[in-house]
Amino acid sequence: MIIRFDHITYIAGRSEKEALLDDLGAPSFFEEKLPNLKAKKELMRNMADDHDLYFFEGAYPTEYIFYDEPGNKSRITLKDGIIYGSYTDKEKARTFLEAIFDKKVTDEQDRLKCSMKGILDRQDYPLILEPAEQAISYVDDRGYGVPALIVNSDYSAPDGAVCTDSERITVNGKELDICFMKSGAADIIFELIKVAKETK
Repeated sequence: MIIRFDHITYIAGRSEKEALLDDLGAPSFFEEKLPNLKAKKELMRNMADDHDLYFFEGAYPTEYIFYDEPGNKSRITLKDGIIYGSYTDKEKARTFLEAIFDKKVTDEQDRLKCSMKGILDRQDYPLILEPAEQAISYVDDRGYGVPALIVNSDYSAPDGAVCTDSERITVNGKELDICFMKSGAADIIFELIKVAKETK
């Protein structure tokens, strides 16, 4: 079950950090040289051992992540509170989304639409996938990328998708068990987070 939508990532290079963060004010928290999980490295275009993380609540919770060498420009966009991505196979992409969002997926002409809203969220977090010839993505691609969801159960991947093993990491004083789900039919990668316990 999805408890709440946590954030979307925004990826950039460490050399861009100061300019990018200059107008955003103070982050809710930040971590420098945070180790990358093994499962995450397997989904990266350019292998990196660590990253810098700055979390901003704002109107749309965003986790700014900085690498020495980020990947190519992402095709994921965030516009008017809606995340847009792509799919190459509608039925496989639908099955992938339904495995995460419990069948709450609608078909609007060529678009697949679902809500990423969890049971504790007050606002909606829509996701729309549109058809494309290619739908390739990596967690370190530049720009908007990975939606992260707080969950309280384990997930398994449908055919044509993968769910990585869960790994534990401490972020902002919390022990988190994190895994990733990715489909070969869509360019959206999800981060699924279980909060293990507070360490502070």
